[in-house]
Amino acid sequence: MIIKTYQVARHLFRLELPVDKPTGENILKAYAPFETQTEEPPLFTLHLHLCQELPVPPQEQLLKHFDQELPFLWVFQSNIGYTFGFSLTPGKPEALVCDTVQPTEKTLYLCETSTPEQLTFGLHNALMLTFTRQTAPLDTLLIHSSVICKDQQGYAFLGKSGTGKSTHSRLWLQYIPGSELLNDDNPVIRICHGTPVIFGSPWSGKTPCYKNKEVPLKAIVRLSQAPVNHITSLTGSKAYASLLPSCSSVKWDSSITDCIHHTLEQVVTHCKFYHLQCRPDQEAAVLCAQTLQTR
Repeated sequence: MIIKTYQVARHLFRLELPVDKPTGENILKAYAPFETQTEEPPLFTLHLHLCQELPVPPQEQLLKHFDQELPFLWVFQSNIGYTFGFSLTPGKPEALVCDTVQPTEKTLYLCETSTPEQLTFGLHNALMLTFTRQTAPLDTLLIHSSVICKDQQGYAFLGKSGTGKSTHSRLWLQYIPGSELLNDDNPVIRICHGTPVIFGSPWSGKTPCYKNKEVPLKAIVRLSQAPVNHITSLTGSKAYASLLPSCSSVKWDSSITDCIHHTLEQVVTHCKFYHLQCRPDQEAAVLCAQTLQTR
């Protein structure tokens, strides 16, 4: 058994892997910057179990099925808790992560014949979902965003897939001196002593940016494509609504949803929010940077 302990956004979690499967360093490379040798108890432990056939729950336990975009997701519910199925194809689950009778213990099931791509996909999605569920009561949000650091401040860019979050971050790196990419897909926000702090994570999408770093979160910007560059400030309910769609959540579980809303309220209270209508050009990055750093 291979046992790894990681710390993300100051939260500890543990991963247990069989020694006879080449999950190896390639799959765990993204987690290496977050590995720690602490003996403190983790927030949760994920056990990887390889099997000949996935123990997919019966159809009558199916609660939700999301089949519109990757990752395809199945949600089953039993008297023990939830089972989540993930897949790269819409037909049936290729990985299952299951609750156990111990709230902090989760089991990830993958087939022995899984390809390296399926192993990586299953492991990343299981850890992201479990991290979201277990940290929600602890003033923590996993968000879909690209994040730039500059002068020890964090700036998070939000938007629907294809809006240009990564492109806008690249424009900052190219045209705004002192800019650094913190994460390009799934950073973590946590309220620390009343202050929103944004953290790097092992989950950065197609961009290999796995930085174990944290900075105060100064501003959040929702992007939308437009023929002219224009930025406006958002407050109150508009600011709240701009961040909510980008938060990873288990929307059908009211206890988790309530925690996420509570954290969102704190972020809205302490951060600046903007809407940037923009082109993918230098002017957009300069306008955004000047606005965010002078207000």
